[in-house]
Amino acid sequence: MKTKRFVPSMLEWMWIAVVAVALCAACGKGESCVGCLEDGDIPEGPSDGDTLLCVKDADCYEAGKICAYDTCIPRDENPCEGNPTAECQRDTNCAVDRYCDENTCTCELIGGDYEDGDGPGDPCDHFTWCSCDKLPCIQIEPTVLGYGCAQYLESVRNTFNIRNRGNGTLEILSMEFAPLSSPDFKWADNQAPDAPILLEPGETLQFEVELTPTDPGVDQATIQIICNDLSRESGKFEVLLQSEYKGGSRIDVAPIDHNFGSAAAGQSVPLRVAVSNLNPDDRNGIDPTPPERCKLLTISDIEFDPPTTHYRLGVHPPFPIFVPPAGSFQFTLFYEPRGGGAQETWVRIFHDADRNPYNPLAPSMPVEVHLEGWGVAPLLNIEPDPVDFGRVAVGYRISIPVTLRGAAGGTIRMCGCEWRGAREWVFTMEDPTDACHAEIPPNGARTFWIDCQPTDERFYGGVLELCSNDLEEPKKLLPIECEGVEASLLGCANSNPILFGEVPVGEEATRTFEIVNDSPLEVVLQGVGFEYEGPRPGATSPFYLDSGDSALLPLTIPSVRPDGSPGVVSLTIHYIPVAQTPGWLDEATLVLSTNNPSQPTCEVSLSGTPKWPKCDFGVVDYPDFDGVIDFGEVRLGSSLTHRLRVSSTSNAPCEVISVNLLGSPYEFSLLPREIPPIPPAGHTDILITYAPVSSPGTDVSAILVETNDLRPGNRRFEAQLRGQAIAPLDGDLEIIANEEGDSDETPE
Repeated sequence: MKTKRFVPSMLEWMWIAVVAVALCAACGKGESCVGCLEDGDIPEGPSDGDTLLCVKDADCYEAGKICAYDTCIPRDENPCEGNPTAECQRDTNCAVDRYCDENTCTCELIGGDYEDGDGPGDPCDHFTWCSCDKLPCIQIEPTVLGYGCAQYLESVRNTFNIRNRGNGTLEILSMEFAPLSSPDFKWADNQAPDAPILLEPGETLQFEVELTPTDPGVDQATIQIICNDLSRESGKFEVLLQSEYKGGSRIDVAPIDHNFGSAAAGQSVPLRVAVSNLNPDDRNGIDPTPPERCKLLTISDIEFDPPTTHYRLGVHPPFPIFVPPAGSFQFTLFYEPRGGGAQETWVRIFHDADRNPYNPLAPSMPVEVHLEGWGVAPLLNIEPDPVDFGRVAVGYRISIPVTLRGAAGGTIRMCGCEWRGAREWVFTMEDPTDACHAEIPPNGARTFWIDCQPTDERFYGGVLELCSNDLEEPKKLLPIECEGVEASLLGCANSNPILFGEVPVGEEATRTFEIVNDSPLEVVLQGVGFEYEGPRPGATSPFYLDSGDSALLPLTIPSVRPDGSPGVVSLTIHYIPVAQTPGWLDEATLVLSTNNPSQPTCEVSLSGTPKWPKCDFGVVDYPDFDGVIDFGEVRLGSSLTHRLRVSSTSNAPCEVISVNLLGSPYEFSLLPREIPPIPPAGHTDILITYAPVSSPGTDVSAILVETNDLRPGNRRFEAQLRGQAIAPLDGDLEIIANEEGDSDETPE
């Protein structure tokens, strides 16, 4: 076993002096004693001459030696030096309570058990290295407690054992945390050991220490243990407590700026805000802090600044809120404008993040989320207001649509329509879409109908109350008027029938006609309809009323003017023909519905002829054409041509859009490729030539002609081309040979 140096303390030096005096006294009586020296004498070593008894290094007179176990040994003697398998090379490589054993080159406990002859000499006293066989010896396992990466405010416990490995009673006088120890370390359950503690030989006690991190960084503490183990002069032993670096936290808030846009007063618009606890280091940098080493992010409060009634939190969270590393916390707030105009506020989030990208110089400052919105007060517009039916023939019903419209961008929420006061039963209301209880979006509209059917020749009046969320006028009053008069007659259109003539298919033609009122009363045109019978049941009418005129219905036709001229209104009819069978004539009846009880309808005849192109195909001098043009046998070096005729057989020009050959054989050719429009009753020939030149055999191709014919088979006309190439006659061979001989190339 490697020797350990013993350096006496001041108290031990006093004991040495007392013992030296006693020894010198013994020397004075004639006894032999190494410790008694005369002035100038040099102490002699043991009889073998290899060692020298000593108490301190100064007793070793030979250079390069030190005193260990009362023996002078070389200072540089170290067998562990240069040993690659050595755990240690010197004592400083070991913990404070261990030394480097030169025999095993491992760290051993100081004050371990010694076998006879290995330890210091007896008797064991303060001047020797005491053996655990006779005295108490403390053994602490482990002497370093690691707590790993402890999370913020999360408690972690660890234990260490103290064993009396000696043969005397071990008395632990105190166990306390050393000064400058982190206050995050405490005895488990705050129960400090009750000193003094007595441990009999072989007895072991376990102690538990708890760590609760309260800030980032490394937590360290030292437990000092004072006992009666004299292997150390102070009797002090230590246990080191340490946690790994916990990292920090970086707050991230999304969104940091939000514009709600326009919202109607009373409307509730939600927004979800996420607060995240991000890694404080740059993930793209070197050795970024892993998420498990980041601390918790604490959200202590959320408030609006300035306080506002336009914004609110959905549910007020129970603070504080702890956000784990790489986690997030979400809360919902609502924008509920109480009126019109711009509304702005900031949401302040109080936190304890170490890094704040929104305020790097003051990371502890609250993060502010900017919110803005534009409150729009819903405004209800009623069209028409008032509702005036004018003069209505007795016994006849007139209906006027009433439109409810949101005019200011806010959503109108209707809450009912009721008659006020004594109701005139000539007025009735039809609300098929439940407009009186509808939600009308911004710039949207709902419509209901009010009818008047007078029973007498007198004036009628009523008031309808409309309830809504209009901030300025939540209850609007709609006046309604009607005057019953004697029935009158309506004159029909002055141009009947209305003729459109020939119109190309797909093109649009319009006609304008007048409705004349020769009566002294106004007449209301309530509706316009078309009765059309096409070539097939359910065919859509090609005639329709102009959209601008449709929007005016019901339309009031004025009465006779004071100068005697009749009241007149004009309507526009559109005609867009579609392809029908040849010679088809579109005919329809225009039905005008009025409020004239004696003449509730007026009919006008409409007619038009569709004009559409027809392109027919045939092969000249080929009466048996059935979609295949067969050129028969054609000798090599000669050619044969057929004419494909395209004829225009309708009242519209036939247009050939494209002419193409399909397939790869080059024995076929076309001419021309571009063809001008073919007038009605005209035709154009396409020359198709077959000229085989390579070798005998069958050649096949196809021709595709695209036209403006609306019939599918004629719009894309396709015919197969076929020819049989045969060998030329002998005379033809000589001609071909001569032609080849005229070539500039010399055959090999």
